[in-house]
Amino acid sequence: MIRSEILTKEIRQLLMFSPLQYMLDVVAENPRYAHIFTDRVDAPACCVLRFGHYLWLAGTVQENAADIADTIRGEQLDILNVFYDHAAAAQAIKDHFPNVYDTWRCVFRQTPVRQEIDQPTRVTPISRALLGSDVGSLDMIINEVTGTATYDNLDAFCRKGFGFTFIASNEVGAFCTSEYQSRTSVAIGIEVARPYQQQGIAKEMTMAFLQEAANRGLDVYWECWQQNEPSIRTAFACGFHKVADYPVLFIDLSKPS
Repeated sequence: MIRSEILTKEIRQLLMFSPLQYMLDVVAENPRYAHIFTDRVDAPACCVLRFGHYLWLAGTVQENAADIADTIRGEQLDILNVFYDHAAAAQAIKDHFPNVYDTWRCVFRQTPVRQEIDQPTRVTPISRALLGSDVGSLDMIINEVTGTATYDNLDAFCRKGFGFTFIASNEVGAFCTSEYQSRTSVAIGIEVARPYQQQGIAKEMTMAFLQEAANRGLDVYWECWQQNEPSIRTAFACGFHKVADYPVLFIDLSKPS
């Protein structure tokens, strides 16, 4: 297959099946963050796009399944979530990997409205000073920021992105960070350590996040596994509405073949 340096309108059309168009907006603006392949330059019949630990398959990719599998193995990933537009593409991937699981994810959307609200007292904005401090468990935030393939480094995140954290006993207990940020939208990455779950912290961070997104004029997306009921409840509690449920192949590449 041929490497494409940009997300052309023809390739984008093949990928219109995916409800994660906001991620593809990021690729359209910053194609260097992704690996894009197609069968031909003009009027492509198939395409493969990898962005972080996400992989999109569209069109007649089963004809190139072996090459796609070899490329995936060579990129030294631990996990991969695969989105596909038809069953034959999914089966072609399954035939080349032993640890592949059928599952579902869901995506939510919110258009925040600017309003004057008090900053929640338990929430702290994430800054470069905070990330360079002696607060414990900062790796929770750093790994999330550097693992999404959205920002080149922490400095880029601090310049362009935003997020909030909950700190208890000088240790990070929860965080939410901007991910897949484009000119018009952003996604939220969120995690709450077990000792602090079910205390309303996720909602406080999310509401602070939504206010900052509103200040920047950004729509906000929330994605999670379909079986993650606490995450779904938080999304609804913060005013998100569901956009779609969609099938995913989860490939565990950490296990030996």
